[in-house]
Amino acid sequence: MTWVKIGCEKELFKNGNTSSIEIEEKNLGLFLSKGKIFAYQNMCPHKGAPLTEGEIKDGLVICPWHGWQLELNSGQMRNNPKICLKSYPAKISDGEIFLELD
Repeated sequence: MTWVKIGCEKELFKNGNTSSIEIEEKNLGLFLSKGKIFAYQNMCPHKGAPLTEGEIKDGLVICPWHGWQLELNSGQMRNNPKICLKSYPAKISDGEIFLELD
């Protein structure tokens, strides 16, 4: 797998700490928390809500429709770790965001 440059951190996160992108026919959510970047499928496993429209709080992304809480560090649902988001390795280098796609 190779790292793919997605864009500039300042542009992608100019409106807050979430951003959604379409790449390789995937809708991905980017989440910025405490200087770290996380990339997951941008769809809540419950009813398909776009997670980038949710809230980031205490290391969680909170689904905007029904309040499901998913851990940013792992993608796991807080109360049921068997439910987990598809994740994509992400990094910030010199202000640019890179993802490792399969």
